[in-house]
Amino acid sequence: MEEAKLEIVYKIDKERLLNYYNRIKNQNKEALLIGNITTFLNNQSIGSSYEEVFNTLKFFEDKLAKGKGLLDLAFEWIRAHKIRLEYKKYLIRAQYPNNDLC
Repeated sequence: MEEAKLEIVYKIDKERLLNYYNRIKNQNKEALLIGNITTFLNNQSIGSSYEEVFNTLKFFEDKLAKGKGLLDLAFEWIRAHKIRLEYKKYLIRAQYPNNDLC
């Protein structure tokens, strides 16, 4: 699936997320960028622990495409999480088609 189609089908509200990230950044002015993004992702229920998310971001920090930053990675991580949740719902509906407890 092309990137543009993926962004349309699995839309995230970047403006709302960016506002929320800015609130976190303003609360922790002394924290590093990677620490603020880790807190932001943990508050979005991404990852199981702060250390796990922090280490993942640290690993990908120097591997990002030109013009992309850790915040872009965070937004795509949130989109990927949304895709995974939708896929899990699809599998549950396929496994239990007569269950109307959606």
